Amino acid sequence: MRIRVPEATSLAMALAIPDDKGAGLWTCIELTEPADRWRIVERVMTAGTDVDLFDDAADRLIEKITGWKRWEAAFVWRSTLGAWPVIDGDLTMRGVDLAVVPASRVTNTVYAWWRQTLGRDENAWKKFQRDMQREPRRILEREAAKPMDPASFAMLSGAVKQASRKTRSSEVAASTITMPDPIV
Repeated sequence: MRIRVPEATSLAMALAIPDDKGAGLWTCIELTEPADRWRIVERVMTAGTDVDLFDDAADRLIEKITGWKRWEAAFVWRSTLGAWPVIDGDLTMRGVDLAVVPASRVTNTVYAWWRQTLGRDENAWKKFQRDMQREPRRILEREAAKPMDPASFAMLSGAVKQASRKTRSSEVAASTITMPDPIV
């Protein structure tokens, strides 16, 4: 299949779709040449094909095209579309038409708008960053399923043993607490 870089507005719409609504599939369709989209549709229509299969492909494509992790770009775009009249108006007054900014750079443009706007409030900016960088559950589950490399496992095991020795040496002798009789 041939990959294409869509218009900025098409990219934004694909990224705005929630993950539980087939965002990976939609993104893959949007980033594929129209003449090759039948292959994706054929794959989806094949019995037993899981639509979530397209999430990993969409992640790699978005990162290759924009330099952003897909879930981070999606967060930026969902936030942007929620405040579209303000952001579009502000950037248009400055001579920036988001519809003509190349798709590879348009996420950077709206992210810079958020940085400038929220940067005045340290807490708001930290919350935006934290929410943006929150990895989706599918990524966390995939990482958790990977085996730990032996050196890291040995280091972690040693730390647990050392912590358990400290706990045993600092244990307090057992004590008894007597509860008062209930008042009748």
